[in-house]
Amino acid sequence: AYGGDFGEDIHDLNFVCDGLCWPDRAPHSSLIELKKVLEPIRTKWDRRGLIVHNKFTYSTLDHFACRWTLLVGGEPAGSGTWRLPDVAPGTGARIPIDEAFRQARQTARDIAEKNSAASSSASRHHLQTGAGASVLVEFVTTRESHGLAKGTCLAWGQHSVELPKASKNLSQTGKAGRDTEPKNGSLGEPLRPAIETISQGTRVTHGDLRCEFDDQGLTSIHFGGRPIALGGPEPNFWRAPMDNDGIKGWTGRQFKALDRWKDQGIFEAAHHVDQFTIRKQRDQVICLTKGHLASKVGKLRYRTEMIIGDAVIRLSHRFDVPKALRDLPRLGVRWRLAEDLEDLEWLGDGPHETYIDRRASGQMRIHRSTVSEQYVPYILPQEHGNHTGVRWLSCGNAATQASFHAAQPIEASASRYPQEQLLPAFHTYELSPTSSVYVCLDVMQRGVGGASCGPDTLPQYQIGHGAFDLTYVLLIKDRLASPPY
Repeated sequence: AYGGDFGEDIHDLNFVCDGLCWPDRAPHSSLIELKKVLEPIRTKWDRRGLIVHNKFTYSTLDHFACRWTLLVGGEPAGSGTWRLPDVAPGTGARIPIDEAFRQARQTARDIAEKNSAASSSASRHHLQTGAGASVLVEFVTTRESHGLAKGTCLAWGQHSVELPKASKNLSQTGKAGRDTEPKNGSLGEPLRPAIETISQGTRVTHGDLRCEFDDQGLTSIHFGGRPIALGGPEPNFWRAPMDNDGIKGWTGRQFKALDRWKDQGIFEAAHHVDQFTIRKQRDQVICLTKGHLASKVGKLRYRTEMIIGDAVIRLSHRFDVPKALRDLPRLGVRWRLAEDLEDLEWLGDGPHETYIDRRASGQMRIHRSTVSEQYVPYILPQEHGNHTGVRWLSCGNAATQASFHAAQPIEASASRYPQEQLLPAFHTYELSPTSSVYVCLDVMQRGVGGASCGPDTLPQYQIGHGAFDLTYVLLIKDRLASPPY
């Protein structure tokens, strides 16, 4: 409950109700971010090892151990503990690379070489969009100290590392072992797609993949008879306002982003498809969509190319943002996936939500969760669950997995609460999870900023105007028949 819920006439609605903690004192993701920004141990990495800086004013680091984990493609490939040297307050010291870490790097290189020889297109995309190798270092207490229990991680850092160079013969073997096209059974011929007219529009069939379209674009994707997508990718340039965007129960505050967006007609912008074509080209089908989103102050034009192969769909989106819409809430597309694709994985920042100007506390690795667990019950319902630096994101179940692999790091989220439901809601009890999974893939979301009672989002964390590209591959995998990546 907040201002106005008890019939009072003078109140501030939910102003400053969403602070660093929830009402039960559980930490918000913003408090986790604050802890990261203020942590008293900082690190740097170079080829000779780790450099540790002690930011304490009076304490040494003798009550901490340095725990390291080598990550390759976001997955652990080795771990160990480094003994900290004597680091006086306000000084730094170097931890040299030891034999255990050298061996872990060698093992990681061997794993990477083995995986690089994978022959399936799914495996190749999974590896190509990985995050390389990094070392995660965590400083944990070795005894109870400063009110912290033994084993508490007080600070951490993550740094890119180089793996030993691959041997030439293995690299050549890996290249030679890759296939180029899916084959048609024992005939050894490439699979060919089929296009047919149906009552609702057009159906494209390519192996186990079936896509259906109407005159506005894609309406569904099935794989092996199982539903994957129920709609999308639709252009998406707004979000349910955050508290820092503006209090949605207040009016007349044009210095806030929310009221500017209202004046621009962002939330009611009409979507128009100007052109949609489907054509067959050898073993692929190419679908082209051109359209625009019409606001009160200008049109955001977009172009989407979809290339359908066998269990692989390549997509590229081009957005042309006019100067009048240079401060959009977000810029990207939204997919509506089948209800049972509940298992969620992503390679990117996490595990909690992160935004472009609030991501220091996100660890770059593979995170596993569920779509339902991504919901953040803010007191006043709003945008939530975003993840920055995403290389790939997948939704699946025991039988099927749909994975989006970006050409460049993007922002992404998965939720059962679409923005259309969040926008008019003023309390969490007004919300109910839908039977669909909404996946948002964004070039960028506007940063969080501090305009609830401070400065607005800084210019470098706003989207701006001009041309923007979003390119990714949708891979669909039969988990019952396919080997792991």
